Amino acid sequence: MDVFAAGEPRVIEGYADHDDVMTGVFMLPLDEHGLLSVASVEPRTFSAAERDLLGILARSVVAAFDRVWA
Repeated sequence: MDVFAAGEPRVIEGYADHDDVMTGVFMLPLDEHGLLSVASVEPRTFSAAERDLLGILARSVVAAFDRVWA
């Protein structure tokens, strides 16, 4: 996936085009651990505050994974 390779968060609007019930997805890379994906089933955008909060969560998950697999 592009998000994982690029290492940059991305919002994908109109995800329902992929035959799924989700309409918007916010994906955050977790370094070499994978991706954190947050989706909405209703049309909406992710606010700056939500993006910041999810960024903090993603960094915390990476730190926890790094400690577990160190």
